[in-house]
Amino acid sequence: MSWSLQVARAFGIPIRVHLTFLLIVAWGAFTWGSQHGARGALFGVVSMLLLFVSVALHELGHSVVAQRRGLAVREILLLPIGGIAALDGKPSRPRDELWIALAGPAVNFVIAVGLGAAIFGLNAAGHFDLAAARAMTPGGSTLVALLLLGNLTLGLFNLLPIFPMDGGRVLRALLAGRFGMERGTRWAAGFGQVAAVGLGAFAVLSGALVLSVIAVMIFFAAGRERMEAKALGAMKGLRAADLAQVPGLLLEPGDSIGHAVAKALRTSDGVLPVVLGETLLGVVTRAELALAMQRGRAHEPVAAIASKAWVEVELGTPVETVIESMDGARAVMAVVHDDGVPVGVITRDHLHSAVLLSSLAGPPKTVAPGAPSGVAPRDRTEW
Repeated sequence: MSWSLQVARAFGIPIRVHLTFLLIVAWGAFTWGSQHGARGALFGVVSMLLLFVSVALHELGHSVVAQRRGLAVREILLLPIGGIAALDGKPSRPRDELWIALAGPAVNFVIAVGLGAAIFGLNAAGHFDLAAARAMTPGGSTLVALLLLGNLTLGLFNLLPIFPMDGGRVLRALLAGRFGMERGTRWAAGFGQVAAVGLGAFAVLSGALVLSVIAVMIFFAAGRERMEAKALGAMKGLRAADLAQVPGLLLEPGDSIGHAVAKALRTSDGVLPVVLGETLLGVVTRAELALAMQRGRAHEPVAAIASKAWVEVELGTPVETVIESMDGARAVMAVVHDDGVPVGVITRDHLHSAVLLSSLAGPPKTVAPGAPSGVAPRDRTEW
């Protein structure tokens, strides 16, 4: 992700920090420094960094369990308002989502128990300054107490049954196990939006700016999940063939990049296949063609920049599988016959448009077997 830097790697997962994260560090320095001077500012920086180590461990808990459940994890991203574990795809079974959702808060509770035991031991040995911790005076005792409180808060807050927070995902998993993923998502997301409104009202009345931002993000994230669940219900029964687009333009591997650009001006397709006969050699986007032209590569063959990073799906692949596979794809799918001959493509933009339209249009008409609506009958050698 742009504006982010990788700071660590754990279990093969890159951990990145968005540059806006510096805002929360600066806020910690200012808040503590305004009351306790330079020593307080340093304490504020250290406490914010260590709290976000706990956030990173929370997301790592989600990520490791997701890996054990067969999902790849692209990265963990730390932002001023929390962390995000970017998974490739979604859990296919409600119980997988249940364990993945519970893993993050569980890490925080384990940390809190460890810190609590440390405070108890240090206090018994006379090395913990309870008075300083209660007075919030910068120092080691206060830092340990803050980390304990922070981990408890992080674990408990995330377990609130507000979708798509961890507790909301637990609720969705429980509902999906009984009523199915589509209905479970719609109910959990609807409750999440109502709860987000209440959370936002509380944040405004209490003057908690960060909490109000989180409430707004939860509201729209839950709305998006609810819309997608509704769309999946409307698209149920459709296949890859019903979504496939027949390319308006095909490129040959020997076409120059300049010639390919001239061809691309005659179509609105965002992804252009590079084919040799009936064989798909690669795909190239309009943006990649433009970038190659800017770099003076107009006379090079288009095969030099064509990407082979696509996913093949057969005509009869259910739309649910197409959507799940697209989550981890380059944003291009080749729809092929049983013998591997391509007949169309599905791009991420096209899929998102289909999901949006389906959420608004309601259940589609059923398509008779052998007569897919998205791919017109024609000679397959035309690709």
